[in-house]
Amino acid sequence: MKEDIFEGTYSKYPETTCVIYRIEVSVRDVEKMKRVINVFKKNKNKFLYNLLGLVGVSLNEPVEFSNSYFCSQFVAEILHRSGIRLWDKLPALITPDDFRNNPRFQPVYEGRLFDYEPVKRRFSR
Repeated sequence: MKEDIFEGTYSKYPETTCVIYRIEVSVRDVEKMKRVINVFKKNKNKFLYNLLGLVGVSLNEPVEFSNSYFCSQFVAEILHRSGIRLWDKLPALITPDDFRNNPRFQPVYEGRLFDYEPVKRRFSR
């Protein structure tokens, strides 16, 4: 799902906080990720939110359904399918803490979503 922060859910919660991370990857890795994401985009009507997967994470038992992902699982799946192996566990068990604790991810910004400079510039147009 592509969220429009100015008209979607986030627009109703202006105090939402976020953390934005970056990871260094090769040009080839970026191309692979784009191809994987395009497959998801072309089939976007077939995907659902994996709510039960969140329960599985808390029990350390992966709950996987085809075409169903929760947020951190989706990002981990994109990385995994692109050949970027960052964890020794299934994408269905990846949590936001796994990103936070992986030394390859460097924080770019932490704070209110609407205070992030690229968002502020777009919001002020």
